[in-house]
Amino acid sequence: MKKLLILAAVAIMGLSASAQFANSGSGSTTVSDNNGWSTVYAEWNPMTYYYTGKGDYDDTNFNAFSLGFSRAFALSQSTPIFLEAGLAAQYGFHSDSDGDDNYEATIKYQVLSLKVPVNFLYKWSIPNSSVELMPFLGLTMRGNLWGEEKYETSGKYADDDEETANLFDKKDMGSDGVWKRFQIGWQIGVKARFNNKFIIGGSYGTDFNEISKKCKFRTGSIMIGCTF
Repeated sequence: MKKLLILAAVAIMGLSASAQFANSGSGSTTVSDNNGWSTVYAEWNPMTYYYTGKGDYDDTNFNAFSLGFSRAFALSQSTPIFLEAGLAAQYGFHSDSDGDDNYEATIKYQVLSLKVPVNFLYKWSIPNSSVELMPFLGLTMRGNLWGEEKYETSGKYADDDEETANLFDKKDMGSDGVWKRFQIGWQIGVKARFNNKFIIGGSYGTDFNEISKKCKFRTGSIMIGCTF
């Protein structure tokens, strides 16, 4: 968590420096079309927990949803290149069941994270329209605040046992299964903005470091938001 706060502070300082650069200029002339913008957005984040070692293991698919805010700053007054950074809360979950009507065992995962995405964007305005396309490439730093694994049973012969484990506790998960608090990964994608107000987009990326021993996340996103 300390690493996330440090990197967030670095990102904020970088944003401040970028804003001063964009606003100072070498002369009095500015390009209004290259002004920055703020975005409030929601995302659907399909995530795949996969094994990176040898052997054949099934992937585990998580669903996740994010709510966030970002700010884009112009890096040049003559070229539509922008630095965008923000902050988002993400909730992810997965459930898997096995058995029949008489006895069914279910395992559930829940994770709450705080994300700091930082992207470089290039804005291309489609001629004779109010549409702008923005391909981007960047990094996301993710601090995992809370997570649990829950095992429960149901059905005619269920024993009503329920066990809950902390994903970040070595005593609960073991040295190989315990999850890490901090992740960093890359993403690539594209956004489209309409009438300088509404924005949609999609991206795909993977983590650089493991979430648990020999396991990582692949993450996609489909976003919708409003800019101002």
